[in-house]
Amino acid sequence: MRRTTAGCQVVYEQDTEWSSAFHVECFEGPKTWRLVKYDEDGIPEEAVFTIQGVLSNKNSATSQIRYLRQSVTLTGLGTPTFEQAVDAAQEIYGLFDRSFEDGTLESWTTSTTQSRAGRSLDASNRYVTSKKDAPCMIHIPFSPAIDPRGFLEQMLKGNYVHGDDNTVEYYQVCKNQDGTRR
Repeated sequence: MRRTTAGCQVVYEQDTEWSSAFHVECFEGPKTWRLVKYDEDGIPEEAVFTIQGVLSNKNSATSQIRYLRQSVTLTGLGTPTFEQAVDAAQEIYGLFDRSFEDGTLESWTTSTTQSRAGRSLDASNRYVTSKKDAPCMIHIPFSPAIDPRGFLEQMLKGNYVHGDDNTVEYYQVCKNQDGTRR
């Protein structure tokens, strides 16, 4: 399967019926449900959404490697594009919710909260996948920014893999010496 990037706010603004092009589909190795659309050759493309916001909280805590998650809270400080992205995220959850029997999909109603700075979005992802669930998943070494002392890598013990689905990308806006942003 190929991944494609679809800017959440761009798709949402240009076509209020964007979600009709996508559907939820089950894949094996590991068993996952993904939001996909098919290209002109009939090849499924996974939708990968990017939400730009300000990191207002981060967390990484657990007692067992299989449950270890990285989580962040983003806020858009009330900007319209971020608010539209949160609306689109809720619509995506609705697509998944309609694909499962009532009560079987974990609730996501508390993922967005209202504050003085506008809504925020909580997101998390597991660091690892069990090898028995994904025997063909290719291991991707942890970034030194994520695992600077190699503790996560040591915890794998051949039973887990850190693969493409476990990787989270973070971007940071920096200023050059001349004051321009990059």
